[in-house]
Amino acid sequence: MIDSILSRDFFLHPAAWLAIAFAMGVVELVMPGYLFLGFATGAIVVAGALFLGLEGWFMGATGLAYLVAAYAAISLVSWFVLRGVLKAGPNMRKVDRDINEDPYKGAKD
Repeated sequence: MIDSILSRDFFLHPAAWLAIAFAMGVVELVMPGYLFLGFATGAIVVAGALFLGLEGWFMGATGLAYLVAAYAAISLVSWFVLRGVLKAGPNMRKVDRDINEDPYKGAKD
């Protein structure tokens, strides 16, 4: 069972990458922070590339390594893009103090 899941043919199927993207999206909902959203975007792009017929580029002895490297590079680029797009705007409230600080420290009695 595990051997069939971790086989090379499994990772060359677009449905596997869509399942990975879905799992990363669920993790992003549980732990928000836009980190896993970049991984999900990378998996969707890889699934799209495999769906378009580019699995021939990733065949052979080192093909799976190139596929994972492409996924990592796409995820990194999409994370930087999402970080720039989803950053706080100028009208957003920014808190400069720690929530563990005493709010009455320095207040006059």
